[in-house]
Amino acid sequence: MGAYAWATYQGKVLLVKQALGPNTGKWSLPGGGLDFGEDARTALVRELKEECGLVVNPAEAKLVETLSAQTTWTHDSGEVDELHWVGIIFALELSDVNMSTFCGAGDGESAGESKWFAREEIVYPELSPLVRSWVHGLSLAAQ
Repeated sequence: MGAYAWATYQGKVLLVKQALGPNTGKWSLPGGGLDFGEDARTALVRELKEECGLVVNPAEAKLVETLSAQTTWTHDSGEVDELHWVGIIFALELSDVNMSTFCGAGDGESAGESKWFAREEIVYPELSPLVRSWVHGLSLAAQ
């Protein structure tokens, strides 16, 4: 289970390129797993700082959705894992971003790169399954 941010700033959304695991090279929402005993908002704040260098107020994070995604991952060893993610999605509309602390290079671990995208710049096949389901839901809601 993880906490993820649909973080927007000046009309753009923040995505991170995954550097590890089954979604390596795919764009995802910033965020990640909850540490033992950690609540979802605290995890969200921690992950945004670790992955992107952003410091946010947890009170500004609005719970908007819970999503589920499944995938199969074949390790380099040939071992196959069935994976199931549950994501708690928070919306954050940022009015100010300190670009001197924003880390576009990611965290050197799970997030390889962080980037702000205009909606029309988001390429659907390049998204992780979790983000594809979220963006698909937004598209349906807009119709």
